[in-house]
Amino acid sequence: MDFKEKCRELGEKRWAEAEKIESSEDFQKFATSTPKFPIEFCNDLSRCWDVNFEYYVEDFLSEVGFFTDMMGLQIKGFDEEYIMFKSPGDEFFFGFWASDDKVPATPKGALRMMFWVKNPVEVAKTLTERGIEFIDEIKPVQDGATFHQGKIISPNGVVIQIWGDTTMD
Repeated sequence: MDFKEKCRELGEKRWAEAEKIESSEDFQKFATSTPKFPIEFCNDLSRCWDVNFEYYVEDFLSEVGFFTDMMGLQIKGFDEEYIMFKSPGDEFFFGFWASDDKVPATPKGALRMMFWVKNPVEVAKTLTERGIEFIDEIKPVQDGATFHQGKIISPNGVVIQIWGDTTMD
């Protein structure tokens, strides 16, 4: 059996287990039944990061402007055709490269980020004032709910969902 077939077999088994979940206790057992994660993170953000994901863009400079001056993320590092961002509290890191003839841009809509924020209505107001248009306006997930969500999209097609609870301080 090749690697992909083995992974599919494991995925099918895991998904069959998921379909049997009937309670939060079942979910806790399911969610924690994976083998131990073998990587110990360095947790020294002055030298490295714990997790970083990367993608490729057609319009490098528009994506830089979006994440720096519109979203307000901080730059962790950069090179001629690469930039890495970090959140203000170092909760996450990501980067992107300028695409070229050897590596095409990540397809629009293929990557999605989700941010859980304290006050999604205020976040939406700030982002709108900075010129970001919401493709799905921030609104309650259902009538009377305190959970709100909305979506924006980066110039290169990364969908960013803003989630939050309006009762959080």
